Amino acid sequence: RLAAADSSEPTAWLALGSAALSNAQAATAHRAFTHMAVNWPNHPETAASLGMLKTLDEFLAEECRRRGLDEALGFRVLLLHDEINLHL
Repeated sequence: RLAAADSSEPTAWLALGSAALSNAQAATAHRAFTHMAVNWPNHPETAASLGMLKTLDEFLAEECRRRGLDEALGFRVLLLHDEINLHL
């Protein structure tokens, strides 16, 4: 059963980040946890999001280096890769 998620609900962003991690979509997880941390800095789960972001930053930076991409461009490429994989 599908249900619409409320994008103004912080737990929806946490769930997206967690689901993305479970599906090896690091860039999507990074985007979700960043959104959580920026929009709800005082939420009880924000500290955990920030911790995960540190790990994801390191992982994504290494992926960009491995692929010979500038980090800013590389992150966008990796995010598009995640999104394309959703359609396969």
